[in-house]
Amino acid sequence: MKKLDEALEHVKSNWQLEKEQRIKPSLWWKEVAQAQAQNPTANTDANTPKLSNLSADGKAWFIHPVAMIDYFPKSEILFQKGDKHEVIREINIRLAGFGGNVPTDEFTERTERMIKQFQRDYMQVEETGVVDIQVIQAIDRFQDEYSIDSFFTQAQCQCSTFKNLTEPTCNGFGLNKTNNGKTGANYAYGIEYPGLHRTLFWVLRSIMFYIDSDERYQHLTVEIVSSGYRCWADNIYNNRKSTNHMGKALDIHVIKKEKAKSEHSRDERINCCDLVRDILTEKTNAEYRWFHSNGIALENSYTRYHPTRGRDN
Repeated sequence: MKKLDEALEHVKSNWQLEKEQRIKPSLWWKEVAQAQAQNPTANTDANTPKLSNLSADGKAWFIHPVAMIDYFPKSEILFQKGDKHEVIREINIRLAGFGGNVPTDEFTERTERMIKQFQRDYMQVEETGVVDIQVIQAIDRFQDEYSIDSFFTQAQCQCSTFKNLTEPTCNGFGLNKTNNGKTGANYAYGIEYPGLHRTLFWVLRSIMFYIDSDERYQHLTVEIVSSGYRCWADNIYNNRKSTNHMGKALDIHVIKKEKAKSEHSRDERINCCDLVRDILTEKTNAEYRWFHSNGIALENSYTRYHPTRGRDN
């Protein structure tokens, strides 16, 4: 944020210089307008138009907005490879769906590749790999354009809706329990994280974007988040032991736009979800199963399973 503030102050100081050096010296306009009003026939050159239509205050005339743009400083780099800042962590989270990344304060080579992909695919501008104000503004537009409000509600744990459940239910995002029923602050294996990681929802936004923008997938739509958070009470009720849904996973259903879900055959539903798997492997560098840490992982499908496939980087 400090760099943003510095950039703003730089623009303001340049505007002050512009006002002193260019605008104030141009304020003779009123005198010219008054003079020509008093003597409208003073100009006798037939090749020069008379000045009888000049605005007396000059408001509509003496600043050319297009030309003024060139007097302000060009776009400045806010963050680039090698930088470290808490804002970079937020960028790494929000653009994780463009090449895959981890929530770190460091602007790494992965961050640079991610920015380039976002510039190429979403912004459709030159790939610089650096963060300037245009990138920041584009991230805000991306957030507004692909809302996940309804999906967030669907992603909350459903344990409170279960009947005859003897375990304490959560408020949607666990009770910080571990697999042995104890609570604690250390997020070891089996603990309920206090929410779903935001990276999941930003990757969901990127799925929605690529469905919209890539003609291979434009017949699809994200229908629902069928499963998001699942606490230990949910696991016990469903006789389940998996822990990836305790803050680190989303299950989504994707269908064809022109058909209701009930009209899809089993093979059609599988095919729709497999196409989204293709988006994730191509655009987010996702892999099947969990061969590596610090990446996006996919569960197998009936037709998409790569037991030996690793990440390229």
